[in-house]
Amino acid sequence: MEIILDPISRVEGHMRVLLKTEKGIVKEARCSSTLFRGFEKVLVNQEPRKAACSTTRICGFCPTSHAFAGAGALDQLHGVTSLPSDALLARNIIQGFDFISNHITHLYMLWFPDLVNPAYSGIIEKNLWDELILRFPPPAYRIHNRHIQPGKSYLKTLQARKMGQEAIRELAGGEIRPFPGGIDIKPGENCASILKERHNKIMTCLSSMLGIPWKEWIENTYLTNPRSAVRYLLDLNKKDFFTMGDIGLFAVIGAELAGRDDNLMLDKCGCHEENFLSSGAFNENGKM
Repeated sequence: MEIILDPISRVEGHMRVLLKTEKGIVKEARCSSTLFRGFEKVLVNQEPRKAACSTTRICGFCPTSHAFAGAGALDQLHGVTSLPSDALLARNIIQGFDFISNHITHLYMLWFPDLVNPAYSGIIEKNLWDELILRFPPPAYRIHNRHIQPGKSYLKTLQARKMGQEAIRELAGGEIRPFPGGIDIKPGENCASILKERHNKIMTCLSSMLGIPWKEWIENTYLTNPRSAVRYLLDLNKKDFFTMGDIGLFAVIGAELAGRDDNLMLDKCGCHEENFLSSGAFNENGKM
């Protein structure tokens, strides 16, 4: 039996998966990216300095990352190996806000809406399913031709994403249309005040997502042993999952670690002995 999933639309970049099964067992699996973006073709015959501006138009989710990639290419082209401290700080602040905004976008706009796929309603117990429906549906969502109200968590995090974009705009001029040639102003006290305000609002929203203050979350879950982290979440919410933050709720229903029979076993998906995730997102000590 051949099964084709095309596109897997909640993966930015769009994927095509082909599965060949036999008696319920996957015998062959192929995954391919079917979206051609053409960064190189966009830049052909263009002024090189446009690399940090033109490429941002490729994607509405991660334009800042493309701007930084373009700026990095220009740095290499001109033999730049270190940055002035103020330029380094500006880049890292911009990328820091983008880092947080993109995590929110990926979780709440691309991934969490799939938790309210009606296919899960027969797997997850009703009380838990009702909680997911309350939090995560996107706007204009329908189940069996019945309109579902947008999730309260979905709507709340839209504001946090907006705060991140507004902070980036203060320094870079905008995510999709940054200042041509880079930052040509010296940020003053007003800019610093706006950035601090946006940061505080985002972190308040983050604490709401977690269900506890974000610093407490980091102290108790940023561990090498995932079982200890999940055990902390369970101890924190012994009564029921209704009191959990969104991330805690996701951790409990998404993995076998929590001991629930109706989990989605996401901790068993895509396991491999190699480390595929890259580390390091920011320049350090002026080094490129």
